[in-house]
Amino acid sequence: TALRYSPRSYVVRFDLRLPACLDENDTAVITRFVRALRLLLQKADDEKIRQGKRVHQHNLRFCWVREWGKEGRPHYHFALMLNHDRYRTLGSFEEVEGNLSARIKQAWATATHQTFQDASRLDLIQYFWTPR
Repeated sequence: TALRYSPRSYVVRFDLRLPACLDENDTAVITRFVRALRLLLQKADDEKIRQGKRVHQHNLRFCWVREWGKEGRPHYHFALMLNHDRYRTLGSFEEVEGNLSARIKQAWATATHQTFQDASRLDLIQYFWTPR
């Protein structure tokens, strides 16, 4: 269904690792992550609108799967699908705000009750997909 809303899609794949001190069920953590990310994306859209800029809908879609590591703790393989007309790059990984990379890290920090620095150790991989 992601392609129905965004025929030109931008996909970001990354792994989310729970901090050792957090022992919660998957649904609660992932729900908080997605909720926080949606809010951050909406906030960015609202700011562009206030500046009088044209804003394409981001059309956030996602999928995830849990995998158990050798240490006996779960981690999550996550894929975000966004409208390529709105997002087409993660931006600088060093930034703490203002780009998609930072928003993903901020959302994970919120979901796991960590600082941005602790939550920012994500392996972010970006893909581009446009049907012919």
